[in-house]
Amino acid sequence: MISPAPGRTRLSLAGRAVGLFLNILACAALALTLVSPVWPLAVALVGVMLVVPHDQMKIAIGFLALIPTGFLALRTLNFGVTAVAPPIATLAAGQYDADSPDLLGLVHVRAVVRAPITPSGSATLILVDAHAPLWLGFDDATLKRESQRALEAQGVPAAPSPASDPGTAHLVHGALARALNASPTPPELPDGATQQGAIDTYYAMFPQEFAHACDFSKVPSGSFEGTSSNPGFPSRVRITVVAGALKRVEVLDSKFSEYGRPAFEALPAKMVEQSRADVDVVAGATRSSWILRSAVFHACQAGLASLAAPAARKAPGPEFPSPESAR
Repeated sequence: MISPAPGRTRLSLAGRAVGLFLNILACAALALTLVSPVWPLAVALVGVMLVVPHDQMKIAIGFLALIPTGFLALRTLNFGVTAVAPPIATLAAGQYDADSPDLLGLVHVRAVVRAPITPSGSATLILVDAHAPLWLGFDDATLKRESQRALEAQGVPAAPSPASDPGTAHLVHGALARALNASPTPPELPDGATQQGAIDTYYAMFPQEFAHACDFSKVPSGSFEGTSSNPGFPSRVRITVVAGALKRVEVLDSKFSEYGRPAFEALPAKMVEQSRADVDVVAGATRSSWILRSAVFHACQAGLASLAAPAARKAPGPEFPSPESAR
């Protein structure tokens, strides 16, 4: 029986130790970056490394595990960067594009600013669209959520939502800040969007406001109507409030395509269930969701305004005693 040479045994042990160390490092780095769709790859590579017979192959597999790990770790380098963007009211109308400030620019954001629709109005951020390679472990729900929050904040949100993945959210914020500091270009349709007629018609169907929080508990019982603030094809609704809770949403007038139908079918019931106007938008029908939210928001505002109506009627001047009461 021929025993292995001592030098070869030491090489075998060294190769196995180096390969195991590299794979453990890869798994740890992947865990730190919180990219759950990718970490099983490193675990699989560890398993393969343990069963392959040659030490050179073990080392090669260890290095393969480090490649995606290093690629993903680059996205964390901008966590300390403060995302600062100019006020939307100061921006010119147009489309603003930029990649996130990490070394590889993994998240791309497109933002569209619409010019004021009235002489006394201001510019409005009406579209934020964030994209990233999901196979790298980015959270798709965070991409959509932080884009929506940017519209509601009319700029870069102060902090990520607690429900969002921090890494993905910070890159979205950084990309948006860089975009709004860039020079605008003529707007284009978002990916997958269809539009008949001029592109201005598409963007005219976004409302003027996106923060639609309204306290229905302060609205008196009754029915109130509201119209969405989008300049093109606005919708009109009637809401019914009973004892401070939203009980019914009726769509009185609206124009929407088949793509927007799911929003008008699903959101009224969701608004009544949650007694709020600012419910989550429907995927694939975001524009129609914003329109319906805007209409219900303005109906709620009409209900709140009705509380001040009696006081307004009494406001013209001081009250004087009537002749009968003066006697």
